[in-house]
Amino acid sequence: MAVDILLEWQTSGTYADALLAAADQRHIFANPSDRGLLHALVLGVLRHKTMLDIWLGELNQRGRLTDPVRWILRLGLFQLLKMGMAPHAAVDESVNLSYDEKPLVNAILRRAIEEKDHLLAIEEDAPLHERHSLPDFLIERWRWIFGEEGMLKIVELMGQPAETFVRLNQLKPWTEIPVGLSPVESLPGFFRAATVPRAELEAGTCYVQDPSTWFSCALLAPQPGQTVLDACAAPGGKAAVLAQFMENQGTLVATDTSSRRLKRLSENLTRLGVTNVECRNVDWTAEDVLDDGVRFDRILLDVPCSNTGVMRRRVDVRWRVTPDVVAEMAGVQWSILNATIPRLAPGGRLVYSTCSLEPAENDAQVERVLAAFPHLRLVEKKLVAPHETGFDGAFAALFEAAL
Repeated sequence: MAVDILLEWQTSGTYADALLAAADQRHIFANPSDRGLLHALVLGVLRHKTMLDIWLGELNQRGRLTDPVRWILRLGLFQLLKMGMAPHAAVDESVNLSYDEKPLVNAILRRAIEEKDHLLAIEEDAPLHERHSLPDFLIERWRWIFGEEGMLKIVELMGQPAETFVRLNQLKPWTEIPVGLSPVESLPGFFRAATVPRAELEAGTCYVQDPSTWFSCALLAPQPGQTVLDACAAPGGKAAVLAQFMENQGTLVATDTSSRRLKRLSENLTRLGVTNVECRNVDWTAEDVLDDGVRFDRILLDVPCSNTGVMRRRVDVRWRVTPDVVAEMAGVQWSILNATIPRLAPGGRLVYSTCSLEPAENDAQVERVLAAFPHLRLVEKKLVAPHETGFDGAFAALFEAAL
């Protein structure tokens, strides 16, 4: 299954987490640990792909490999050199997948076992971006933003699996904390999840959600009875928090561009007990987006971005992000800002947020807004730095409109 998913990831351009979610829906795992192993294999190989390929280049004397064999060998090397799996298990399973290439796969992986110390020394001496399978330009950008020590901490963090957090849903609260959850000291209502409480998730009493998502909603702080817009709402985690602030009173308009994502948004909000929401299909980047005259007391713009702050969860972002992508996303964000700011009522508040660490998507956009919309003032802004909090990276800026 891991090989199939990685091959599909290579050819389809689909995000790995989406492919894994689809696999979870298609298959019933007899042992829950099998599901965990599948996720660990796929995401681990993508997290370390550059180093795995360097090792493979050192071990492969034959030259060109087919794509399936290359992924099988990456998986085998990851199990041997990163997971610490029993060598016979890693080699035997890899060889069994290899059809006509069994002798080659067997020889390369057995050589990896024999030369383990040499391969780990190669990793130790490799440049930082190769050792951590990260774009070099991002490392340099983090060095400039966070300093040498901060950059090294972020680089190390982005090479590790993300923690799982759940948020207590106060619209449908539980009577007692499920087993396997421990409170996040700095943020009441959020819990670290050693095991995911699936029954509570199905019941809507909690929601899997990183604590970094809280800050933009808390800055906006919508009140009961207000008219609120969540302009980029799917899959609904922040919209549910806004409804919680509003105590399900007033009107929450949640929009997105994709009918598929809107369906998921509506299902999530229904399960979470949100009753004051209207889900609408709106593309705020379209030139002809209709102004129906409605003005909002509060607007949340959790805009599409480069996702550099959530690379622990969206592991394959490292294989997609480039300086051009950052510039492109900044253009999309500016279109959304231009379309939604005129919908803000006098005296209203707007929060612009991203899950990016890139200044071009964060502080530069704040300065651009202040220059283009003089009736807005910046009230507060916050960068959630992952190496300081242990949460995902996020940015939020609160603006207030003149009366």
